[in-house]
Amino acid sequence: MTKKSLDSIVKRLKVEDPNSYEYNYVEVLNQNHSPNTFSNLEKAAKISPNNVELYESYITYYELTNNPIKKKQYCQKLYESNVFSEGLLEYNYNLLNSLENNSILFTYGNNDTYPALIQQEVKNIRKDIKILNLEFLKI
Repeated sequence: MTKKSLDSIVKRLKVEDPNSYEYNYVEVLNQNHSPNTFSNLEKAAKISPNNVELYESYITYYELTNNPIKKKQYCQKLYESNVFSEGLLEYNYNLLNSLENNSILFTYGNNDTYPALIQQEVKNIRKDIKILNLEFLKI
């Protein structure tokens, strides 16, 4: 799906169902988790407060707005949701522990970003490593 076609879907949802979970969450995704869409994220969470798929968006928002307390809180929620397998969490544990002190870990997707953040924020593993998601640089 192209960005242009997704834009048209979001515009249509905004007109036809602006108060829906779907519109508000898709708007956040369509704008690449821009801090400008935080009100949409909050609306989606109000409609579906226990929806696990929102946790990553909250973590992204709090990372971008430099709110470590809230980021840690949502990392804990994401960890408790059991979305990531033990194998994936172990892989990220090993990855963090294979790096030199004060390294930067460049990540790109969900499976290499959020499990590594969980290791740092929930399990206090290698907090000296800076995790830098390349997608966040586009925001």
